[in-house]
Amino acid sequence: MRRSLTSIDDLDHFGDILRNNMRLTTLCLEKNVIGNHGAENLASGLRDNMALKTLILSSARIGVAGAKSLADAIQNNTTLTTFVLKHDQIGVQGTEYLANMLKINKTLVDIDLTNNQISNDGAKSIANALHNNTTLTVLNLSTNTILREEAHYLANALEMNKTLKEMYVSSNQIGDDGLEYLRASLEKNITLTKLHIGSNGITNTMYKEKLYSNNLRDLMKFDVPEPIHSHEYEKIRSTIISRQYQSQQPIDYENNIFIHFTFCSSMRQFPKEFHNLWQKYFNSTPITDIQPILGTRNVHNLQQELFGNH
Repeated sequence: MRRSLTSIDDLDHFGDILRNNMRLTTLCLEKNVIGNHGAENLASGLRDNMALKTLILSSARIGVAGAKSLADAIQNNTTLTTFVLKHDQIGVQGTEYLANMLKINKTLVDIDLTNNQISNDGAKSIANALHNNTTLTVLNLSTNTILREEAHYLANALEMNKTLKEMYVSSNQIGDDGLEYLRASLEKNITLTKLHIGSNGITNTMYKEKLYSNNLRDLMKFDVPEPIHSHEYEKIRSTIISRQYQSQQPIDYENNIFIHFTFCSSMRQFPKEFHNLWQKYFNSTPITDIQPILGTRNVHNLQQELFGNH
């Protein structure tokens, strides 16, 4: 549901909707002047809501007080999975409220805090929350004036976190040192698959941002020494191209079903939702022995990328 608001009464109305409506699963109020008062009303509705899964409040002037109201409401919410709060002026204090929420909440899987002036202390709070959080899979901290020291805190959190799969720290100021902290953390982290690092004052252009963002596992699998300097690149590239993959394991087509889909941002939760539905409808039936395997055809590994650039 996407809506433009025109008055305080509209904000009160949406609080009532969340309180009483058990069908609404997506609410988008981006680019509305919601402010602290509106956020408080939405939060009051969220406390009793058991249906909403996605809440988008980008460019809504939520502010610090609004962030606190929403964090308090989401803290014990058991249905919301995606929370988008981009360009909302929540600052360091507002980020700390949300970080405390992430330490307790057990259902949120995707949070976007792009461009919120969270700065160094805010990034540190989020890093501390990642030590405790066990459900978040996507975290966006782009455009938040995060420096190399705070990248170190985030890297330490990645070493401990076992669930995060995508992290966005583009358009900050982590520099070469900050990137090295993050790279080193991946030696211990086995779950992160995407790390977006563009526009961070990184002077070593041979990190090959596109490959590094989308193929972290491949870089480690092929034992590529980092950082990749210009005089090493051709040698490393030739080594990767010439290597052989492990022999493909035989596939049991009788007990597996393969489902291919084209990935886009709206399909981010599709695999998880598909498996949940599979268990819901086919558990304890003869088909329960069939294993569904989901995958995309448009994900290239490092070796394929280098072949394409040959």
